[in-house]
Amino acid sequence: MYKDSGSKMYQFRRCRVGFATLSLAVLAAAQAVRATILVVTSTADSGPGSLRDTVAAASNGDTIQFDAALNGQAIYSANGNYC
Repeated sequence: MYKDSGSKMYQFRRCRVGFATLSLAVLAAAQAVRATILVVTSTADSGPGSLRDTVAAASNGDTIQFDAALNGQAIYSANGNYC
């Protein structure tokens, strides 16, 4: 038996914990990369491309943009309120 066998085991465990920590950091970074740019393409209150549909599809970290074709147009909700 080696006197330092315990320290080698400690180094192995420390390496495994370090690898697990690194793996979690990489997964967290991958989650951040998944952010998406969603585009509103319709002034309709609901349906594909509407602001309501786009907000419903958005996840934390996503960005919502408006299509240039909507410039100067108003978006109204179903109850007539201006958005």
